[in-house]
Amino acid sequence: LLFDSLRTKLMPLDDDVIVYPAHGAGSSCGKNIGAQTFSTIGKQKQENYALKDISKANFINEVTNGILAPPAYFFKDVMMNKNGYDELDKVIENNLKPIDFEKFKKSICDDVVVLDCRSPKDFSQGFIKGSINIGLKGQFAPWVGAIIDPKSSILLVADVGFEKEAITRLSRVGYENVLGYLKGGIEMFTDKLEVIRNQSAQQSAKIIYSSQVHVLDVREPVERANGYINNSSHIRLQELPSRILELKKNDDFIVYCAGGYRSMIACSLLAKNGFSSIINVEGGYSQLSKQNTPIFIN
Repeated sequence: LLFDSLRTKLMPLDDDVIVYPAHGAGSSCGKNIGAQTFSTIGKQKQENYALKDISKANFINEVTNGILAPPAYFFKDVMMNKNGYDELDKVIENNLKPIDFEKFKKSICDDVVVLDCRSPKDFSQGFIKGSINIGLKGQFAPWVGAIIDPKSSILLVADVGFEKEAITRLSRVGYENVLGYLKGGIEMFTDKLEVIRNQSAQQSAKIIYSSQVHVLDVREPVERANGYINNSSHIRLQELPSRILELKKNDDFIVYCAGGYRSMIACSLLAKNGFSSIINVEGGYSQLSKQNTPIFIN
């Protein structure tokens, strides 16, 4: 159906007809979606692999090859779209509740996820034990959807003034179960905080090159196909919660993604599960590949 509609409905349009995307780069809703905010029919004819002069069988193979399982929240969102949902103002009213330190601390339990949406760097310098870092200044909501069970209750840690934005973006992917946020931000949590080593690619490269360390790549397969650190293991970030038992807690870990955002999410998941020797690579593979590290390129 897609093959036919592209060729009978869209490609016959004039080349200067403007095309706007339904999803952005990195979305789980597609494969290798570009970062442009608009294009044209003519430009897509020239550049889009799906519009090349290929057979229907080859088109089907190209489009479906490498498609990965959708995140769990997709299915919940489908049901919400079918059955209805609360208005955004009501969701914000129910979820945007300041919680003081003592009550916040007492609310932490196995059935509640502490979601810290500060930047990876700020998170690494001090976070509540067991919390998961998914930075607000990134693909926040989709990664929450990929990592956190849609049925979970959430306690939120955010930079002061950004709590409403976090709750709004959570609601857009169906997460309307925020119990509240830590009033005053992380500075109000007076118990001991945990830390994760967050260091430059240059520093990390020296360790990778000279010591026995487990290097973990959490990027997508298509990214890894373009190059990776020799002897690194590969677990996609969204698969890490289900595959974490494959890793040994006593190992020393260096974790990288493309730029350092996803790898800190992975580091927080490792820390939550009892891993203690963890280094996050700032700048990720894009910076590691420029260092004196053993690189494999297909």
